[in-house]
Amino acid sequence: MEYLVMLPGPTNVPERVTRAMVTPSINHRSDDFVELYEECVDNTKKIFETEGDAVCLSASGTGATECSVVNLIKKE
Repeated sequence: MEYLVMLPGPTNVPERVTRAMVTPSINHRSDDFVELYEECVDNTKKIFETEGDAVCLSASGTGATECSVVNLIKKE
């Protein structure tokens, strides 16, 4: 039975994602990771229709929010 989860987490995970999670992790210092990261950045730029910089964070939503706020506040 699937439940409608209306909380920030945990969320229901599709079966295809669960299957993908059993594959070995990619080392974040490997060429494979660099290729994957660059693809994510390029796709993010396409989605937001920008030629500016894009950054993909491996952080929680809270971490991403903190990163955004810190970069919006002017240093004295």
